[in-house]
Amino acid sequence: MSAKRSPVRSPAVSLIDDSNLIFGTSFGAIEGSPSHVAATYMADARRVAHDHTLTSVTASDWTWTYDFAGFTRIELHGAILPWIAGTLPVVHFTMDNGAPVPTVLPNTSEVLNNFMFYASEALSPGPHTLTVNVFNASVDAPFLIDFLLAYHVSDVLVAVSEPSSSTSLASSASSGTAESPTSTGSNSQLNKFPVGPVVGGIVAGVVILLLLAAILAILYLRWRRHNAKLDGPPPYDGEQAAALSYPMTPSRRSQGASESRARSTGDGTSTTPDLPPSPSSSTRKDSGTGHD
Repeated sequence: MSAKRSPVRSPAVSLIDDSNLIFGTSFGAIEGSPSHVAATYMADARRVAHDHTLTSVTASDWTWTYDFAGFTRIELHGAILPWIAGTLPVVHFTMDNGAPVPTVLPNTSEVLNNFMFYASEALSPGPHTLTVNVFNASVDAPFLIDFLLAYHVSDVLVAVSEPSSSTSLASSASSGTAESPTSTGSNSQLNKFPVGPVVGGIVAGVVILLLLAAILAILYLRWRRHNAKLDGPPPYDGEQAAALSYPMTPSRRSQGASESRARSTGDGTSTTPDLPPSPSSSTRKDSGTGHD
């Protein structure tokens, strides 16, 4: 195995302290020193500031330009003091020939350190110019600059391990055949195929189909039972049951027929002719007469 160092693009950040920035005037205070109350707050802010340094701007109208190249993004950070008197500073940030971005310092009751006043958009590595315009700053409300962050991309050499030619030849000779790139790619695609989710989906589909079949079977059985109840025997009739349980004799049948024909006439009289007496009745009379 042999190691080879290859360049890799890697983002990096550079911190530029206010002491290393060129403001065109003496470092520390621009236009004048802050008031006694503001200086007391600044002492607390310097304890937290980077390198314990802050640049205060007390001018009511101040402009600063910063030229740079190779940075893809920049940020300006500083500190904000509690309000003492007067108006709060207003700062306009302009990148190249773009529109100014106004920023009003917030009104706070405590010292704010590492406050980001401005952050640019993504920039090309070419040359750029940042213009800062400060308005309404005063000895009681100074504009405090701490540091500037510059983002850029740098080339970093990274050691990359590569197999030597002798090692690759020996492995090819021992195996007898060399794997082609196509087969290797197909094998990797097969290894990446999601078998588990596919099997789970099939099992879930089968379970759902079985549940639907069971529900349909239950509904069909209920429908069959309901139709069977509707097609059952007719309701009980007492008169028909009495007629069936007591069969009529010949005399009853003739009497019933006579009554039905009598009911059919309009005056209520029977139209049935007189029937001769039955042999049984005449025989009983003759026997009675013989005894006398």
